[in-house]
Amino acid sequence: VTCNGVGERMLLEFMREYDLDTLSELSASIRQHSERAMRAAITDIRDGDYSNAIQIEGIDGSLQLECQVTVQADQIKIGFEGTAQAVPQGINVPFCYTNAMALYAIKCLTIPSLPNNAGSIAPVEVSAPAGCLLSAQHPSPTGARHVIGHFVTPLIFGALADAATNRVQADSGMADLVTFHGRHPNGRSISTIYFASGGFGALQDHDGLATTPGPSNMAVVPSELWEALTGTTIISKRLLPDSGGIGKARGGLGQEVVIRNDTGHPMTVFLMGNRTVFPPLGLSNGGDGALRLHKVNGDAVDPKSRIILAPGDVMTLCQAGGGGFGCARQRTRAQVNDDISDGFVSLEAARRDYDYDDGES
Repeated sequence: VTCNGVGERMLLEFMREYDLDTLSELSASIRQHSERAMRAAITDIRDGDYSNAIQIEGIDGSLQLECQVTVQADQIKIGFEGTAQAVPQGINVPFCYTNAMALYAIKCLTIPSLPNNAGSIAPVEVSAPAGCLLSAQHPSPTGARHVIGHFVTPLIFGALADAATNRVQADSGMADLVTFHGRHPNGRSISTIYFASGGFGALQDHDGLATTPGPSNMAVVPSELWEALTGTTIISKRLLPDSGGIGKARGGLGQEVVIRNDTGHPMTVFLMGNRTVFPPLGLSNGGDGALRLHKVNGDAVDPKSRIILAPGDVMTLCQAGGGGFGCARQRTRAQVNDDISDGFVSLEAARRDYDYDDGES
């Protein structure tokens, strides 16, 4: 309410300063300029018909996502024919979500800084078959739509990998959402979500950042705050060496998070992990990122399941690494030296994957 009040006051001050009775003309001008800018940027992508298909983890098995992208002059059409049908579980995606992720992908490839408005999306047409995973119809459940929906953006990047090589991104390890239900040591009920991120996918000339989600912008709360809120203990958090896909540009590292149930009560944990069977893919001969893995007391558990953590049980969340970009043998020795020094790449992996000679092998 306060923010809306401040915004209203500042907007009225702006209109008085420029003697505006209405924002209609200004709005139209912004949308027209945005549309022209977007159309001009689209012309930098090579015309053609492009497609991509990937397998992802469902609840009862793998699911297929497909997309078709047509670039013609200053406009783009995106379709999802061939995508698997909606499933009984709540991982289906409403079309509005699919549309937003598709538009976001094109914005990343054109003018990321362009304001979002009707003009900036006018040159891009998105469609999906009604009833498929990416255009769920009532009453298909969609509560965990992110599990599938986050794949729309990398699906489109993969389709345009040859048309916009200098702009696309290798697959990211994505965010891992883990829901904790239980009781705090003080007796208070707990129901909250822990966010852990995998590595960011590499771009043509940029290493992927470690533990950075994509395409979402979710963030985990500080460990101290999490522990105070839940009564659990975060024993450790560390980067996972060698988890980023190899390449001229290396994929971002995943991480390991170790959480112990110190509440004194059983906790119910719901896992909805992805990237557990099909890794984050590299691009242009880059290597794939490491897979995601969930463990309880050292034993691997179903990444899409309901787990009971007894008091003292320890859950380990190993996050996926981002995909690499380009041939690994094109990575400079100086970069590999830095990777080894920083602990991002082990000496053994450097020798194996980057043809690294330290004079001791």
